[in-house]
Amino acid sequence: MATGFASGVDDAEQDRYVVIDLSGLELSEDDRRDVVGTVFAQLPQDGGPFSLFGM
Repeated sequence: MATGFASGVDDAEQDRYVVIDLSGLELSEDDRRDVVGTVFAQLPQDGGPFSLFGM
């Protein structure tokens, strides 16, 4: 399902079941790397649930 969604987004990054839609954002490459790295670093390695609010 995430892959299907990501394929329809102009500017997206995907890791397993999480898609980050970066469309319309003016980010430097460093900022983009920081955003994507921060979110994807929170994904549990066992594929379990996660919350950005519990960081």
